[in-house]
Amino acid sequence: MNRNWIILVFIVTGLLFLILKTHEKRTLVPYFKAERSFKLPHFTEARSRVSASELSLLELWESMLTGRVAPLDRWLRKEYKALALAHVFTPSGFHLSAVLWPLFFLLRKKKSKAYLLAAIGALLLLLPGQSALKRMTLIKFNQQFLGLRTGFLLALAADILIGSFSSSPLGFTYSFLFLGIIYSGARGLTLFVWFFIAQVLIAFIQGNLVSPLLLLISPFINSVLAIALPFLFLLGFPLWVWQLKTGLAILKVLQFLVSSSYSLVMKFPLWEVNAVLLLFIIFLLLRQGRLACLMCLLLTTDLNTDNRKIPVPGSYDWVASGRILKVVDQKIYREDGICKRELIRGMWFETCSPRRRSRKKKIS
Repeated sequence: MNRNWIILVFIVTGLLFLILKTHEKRTLVPYFKAERSFKLPHFTEARSRVSASELSLLELWESMLTGRVAPLDRWLRKEYKALALAHVFTPSGFHLSAVLWPLFFLLRKKKSKAYLLAAIGALLLLLPGQSALKRMTLIKFNQQFLGLRTGFLLALAADILIGSFSSSPLGFTYSFLFLGIIYSGARGLTLFVWFFIAQVLIAFIQGNLVSPLLLLISPFINSVLAIALPFLFLLGFPLWVWQLKTGLAILKVLQFLVSSSYSLVMKFPLWEVNAVLLLFIIFLLLRQGRLACLMCLLLTTDLNTDNRKIPVPGSYDWVASGRILKVVDQKIYREDGICKRELIRGMWFETCSPRRRSRKKKIS
């Protein structure tokens, strides 16, 4: 791993975030501009051929292929966001690599790969939006002739000149951060550790919580998605009956993994990221022992600043025990009630209330 390269990537990413922060007040929400997306007509027609329980999986399938997340349920999007899997709904390098690796395995010559990427890039120009996918195609095309890092930097420079940063600055910054980590030369667990650091940085910028379990869960689910995505892409066209059933079966397994992982993550305390914690993790990873110890001393003075009294559950408090239907933000909807979760001094507490049933008046 080239340490100087990855440090440079984080410094430039910080500068890009600083540029964004100078143009907004509190959050990065103003820069989440939804790009134009397209619908797949045969997926719309398939809605009448699936059951009500499979409809959400069909919408998930289309969103993975097109990036169109509007039809998705809010709780489903919440699960993927909490597990740092939101990139699944943005066709980009993850999708391109997952689909191209079987073809690149057959095409040994660089010229053949370059011709294939040029053809894909020409087709993408006909589609609305999809800036991340177009950017990644340009990067991979340049890398066939200029190498990994030089091709990466020149492609991004060309992308800036085209106007990608001004039209979608947040997506551009994310691409630079995560692709820069990939091209740093890090492999195995080290690569996933740096990915986790990137998630911590994003959580710090956006003021979100992050789970340390993502360090273990996210690599596993990403690997499963990378294996499943080429099959979902091939099965999605033209979506005959056997393709529809096979694709939905794959998605049931994927969604089970995602929902189970989300439930596991929400049962553990989340980290509230601050600047000291971010520096502590970075110095620890860079093997700067003295600076890491200094940050650890400063960190201990900043932990548990929530002075609220830890609640003690009463003997007769009602506790929901039904099956979990969905989770929205910090509310857990069960069959017999609704539980609200609250983080107090590093521990999660639930306050449950029974589900109210509507009373229907009898009409004589």
